[in-house]
Amino acid sequence: MPTVERLALAKQYGFEGIEINLEPNTEITLESSDRDLARLLLLVKTFDLKVSGVYSRTQWYYPISSLKSEVRVAGRKIITTIISAAEILECDTVLVIPGVVDNSIFATEPEIIPYLDAYKNSVESIQTIIDDVLVKSNVHVALENVWGKFLYSPIEFASFVDGFGTEKIGAYFDIGNSLRNGFPEDWIRILGHRIRAVHIKDFKRSVDTINGFCGILQGDVNWDEVSLSLQEIGYKRWLTGEVLPAYKYSPEILVEETSRAMSAVFQI
Repeated sequence: MPTVERLALAKQYGFEGIEINLEPNTEITLESSDRDLARLLLLVKTFDLKVSGVYSRTQWYYPISSLKSEVRVAGRKIITTIISAAEILECDTVLVIPGVVDNSIFATEPEIIPYLDAYKNSVESIQTIIDDVLVKSNVHVALENVWGKFLYSPIEFASFVDGFGTEKIGAYFDIGNSLRNGFPEDWIRILGHRIRAVHIKDFKRSVDTINGFCGILQGDVNWDEVSLSLQEIGYKRWLTGEVLPAYKYSPEILVEETSRAMSAVFQI
């Protein structure tokens, strides 16, 4: 769907912002010029919206935890590019995959990385980004709890974030992702002030694969507890609908349903 149509849908159904995913073969990619990004920002503002976050799924193909130095370099370059894009798009948060042990969920040529190596390489890569890029930027890196067999405990995740000793590194908490091995309300209470952004989606434990992701209120997330836990930590930032899968027909209906469900859950 063209960007202008997606923006119109977001506005029509009450959203205040849109997350930009710099994907290959789309209107806006990692190779887009600063001028193209500036035009996108003007288009977003035309609909009285903001950019809530910037991401690129290509991070899965070039994990910053890789055993291969050239792959880590490419991964850091992707992150640097999305940080630069966020600056132009007047967005203060980018979604970063904090390294993985297993990237087979999306990568066409998966790499399995020993856990200790993944941890060491990820820390070194993120520290390099802090030193080379973030010290000169107003953008924050928010690490997401993805299905990469890495940082599966909220306590370990919080410790990982704290280890960098800077507020420029936080968490992009994904509610649906956490349900496979835990409870999102636990993650929220433990991560607390570290959370800079939240992805909203639901998950069916009985399926237990990527096909288990579903519409909000259709899965096993305890939305009453999630809402309460976000209130308890005083969370006031973006709640971004990332509902899967898209509808094959009349995809705009999913946007409407997501808006209604989020309004019901969070009473907004």
